[in-house]
Amino acid sequence: MKISYAFFFQKALQIQSNKRSFSALTTGVAGILSKASSLLVQIITIPLLTSYLGKEQFGILLTFISVTLFLGVSDLGLGINLQNKLPVLEANQQNDEARDLISASFLIMSVFCVFIIIIFLGLYYFIDFFDFLKFRKDATNYTIVPIIVVCFSLTMPFLLINKAYAAKFKGYINEVFSSISFILILFLLWCAVNYKWEIIFIALIYQGIPLIMAIISFIYFFALYKELSINFKNVSKKFFANTFRESVKYLLIPFSIMLINAPDSFFIAKFIGVEEVVTYNIVLRFVYLFTFPVILLVNPYLYSYNDAFAKNDILWIKKMNKNIILTLSGICILFFTILFFFGIDIIRLWVGKATIISHELLLVAGMYIIFTIFNSFFSIIANTSPYLSLFIRILPFSAITSLIFKFILLQFYPTIESIFLGTMISMICIFFIPLSIRIKIQLYG
Repeated sequence: MKISYAFFFQKALQIQSNKRSFSALTTGVAGILSKASSLLVQIITIPLLTSYLGKEQFGILLTFISVTLFLGVSDLGLGINLQNKLPVLEANQQNDEARDLISASFLIMSVFCVFIIIIFLGLYYFIDFFDFLKFRKDATNYTIVPIIVVCFSLTMPFLLINKAYAAKFKGYINEVFSSISFILILFLLWCAVNYKWEIIFIALIYQGIPLIMAIISFIYFFALYKELSINFKNVSKKFFANTFRESVKYLLIPFSIMLINAPDSFFIAKFIGVEEVVTYNIVLRFVYLFTFPVILLVNPYLYSYNDAFAKNDILWIKKMNKNIILTLSGICILFFTILFFFGIDIIRLWVGKATIISHELLLVAGMYIIFTIFNSFFSIIANTSPYLSLFIRILPFSAITSLIFKFILLQFYPTIESIFLGTMISMICIFFIPLSIRIKIQLYG
């Protein structure tokens, strides 16, 4: 009988393992299609809008769009709380608790985003961002920022449902909606250029279409899973308070990520020049061209890792660690070789000869590709339950160090390379190394 029970237990683990791997694969493939659409939009629109708006005006628009990265902190840690709790509730078939968690998270996020909009609009008309960044002032530019901030803030509560899709092993559905969103954006931007629309409408296209598709995805989820439909009546005030308290402890993660990435365009506009914001975005999108398929194949494993840790399936975790690291190493060697020999030619074919990319910047971009690929894997491990507390402790130090490094480097070496180097140095020293040591000790002894 013991042999029989052991056999069935092993088969159950194997089925669950296959389910995780299949979910990660399908979501990864759908994610590639989604981000391919996103990258296609960026590849086409950067030269298109640079030509239509001019490098200065397009640089101003890109700088203001980066404002939305600052609003990532409005997540309040709710997204991380959902992505860690929903897989456990799903595994235990606790639908009522899952519904209450989703309902409470959505309401908290909605109230907070309305608060953010009110505060931002109030401050916006008292703080002269244009004077600080030395931007050209006109009525149109002043209108762009509120449009971007309001649309993005309204999108945030609906994006929480992405975590529920993943917990149901249906992450690919959300990626399909994202693909449709990017296709619509590309079509409408083409219309904007051909019919000479104002820059205000271009800003609305960039932020309004994702809002509409997020709402549609939100509605579709509850059409599929009516048992999880939002119902505030059954959620006690104590549950709301507990959900908020548990989520806030994760707040440092989105806040730190915001500090690492969001200020880059502002640093460049302030210390180098607004036109170089366009050059920075060209290089950044070029990096994404190499990294996005890898990241999207790896990212869905977050929920599979969480599920494996919840069931203590250490053998699966070790096997996936080895396979992913070996695969990523080979991919990095291939990508760096392509970039080294053909990078400048590829960029010239894309944006023409008007934008000059130096060999030094190309070399740093190659380093950043390797960094980004491995960062995607380390971030997955860091966001799982056993390592999340360490992640919360060390990431803020990485973010602050990143800002300091960038500021110092820009004083002595005011180029785009300083932005990339500041990010890499701080993250490797304060994030990668401590996390690697912790993983080795806990998993491998």
